[in-house]
Amino acid sequence: MVGRGKTREEALSDLDSKIKKIQYLSFEAYLALENINRTDESPYKGKTIARWVEDRVSEDTLVTAKADSVLQELNEAAIPCLLKVLTDKQTSLSARNHVTQVIAEIGPRAYMAVPALIDLLKYENDDTLRAIAAQALGMIGPGAKDAVPELIKALKCAYSGLRLNSAFALGEVWFFSSDIHGVVPALIEALKDVDEGVRKNAAYSLGDIGRHASIAASALAEAMKDESSNVRKNSAYALGTINSDKKVAVPTLIKGLADDDYYVRKNCAEALAKITGKNFGEDQERWYSWWGKNN
Repeated sequence: MVGRGKTREEALSDLDSKIKKIQYLSFEAYLALENINRTDESPYKGKTIARWVEDRVSEDTLVTAKADSVLQELNEAAIPCLLKVLTDKQTSLSARNHVTQVIAEIGPRAYMAVPALIDLLKYENDDTLRAIAAQALGMIGPGAKDAVPELIKALKCAYSGLRLNSAFALGEVWFFSSDIHGVVPALIEALKDVDEGVRKNAAYSLGDIGRHASIAASALAEAMKDESSNVRKNSAYALGTINSDKKVAVPTLIKGLADDDYYVRKNCAEALAKITGKNFGEDQERWYSWWGKNN
């Protein structure tokens, strides 16, 4: 045991979470300092940021490609102008789609766009744009934690693209969220979605959430029977990261070593090693023998 009744593994996991939080807060402070004295009227490569944003939604593919490259270089400095285009009621739907995709590509540095992206999830009528907004929130990561409630709601949307991107995003933004206890049940439910991509992303997100998703063990074991090898592969990965109940996970993973798909077998072997501390690779017979003697 390590301090206050915690095992060494639990203490290391808590330490890792605290380090991530410190790193995230340090990154936020860095961005705040970096943005001082910046203005969207400052020329960059011969044009203002506002003009580059206009070029990004041009019908000329060469102009668009150049603007796309420049905006990715500018990163968060372009966000204010991108938001102006995104929230302007006169902007075409196509242009708003393009702008939201640029925000997604900027990633964590686009944290200033989170409120606008949440508003898209809540109020936008076009499901394709909402799906891109969900993707952008996921690519921003923990800085978009306030989007969790809307992303959970989006998992019930009729449009599969929005459900798929929301399942992905929840695995990326959950860190520090006060709604973590709502995230896991929503993703467990998504493991039964009619769309393969949604099920695949839900399984992977549960794996990314890790030990906080331990209640998902039985649902992931059931997902190992899915007709999609991608779902089975991600479910095996998740069973190895969520601190699964051994009596649920181990027999399921040993059985998975006979799967037709190489990556399913590989993830099963890796998950078994993490859960048990043993390493018999993909040798199903040795795993069954060991499990029979130690269970």
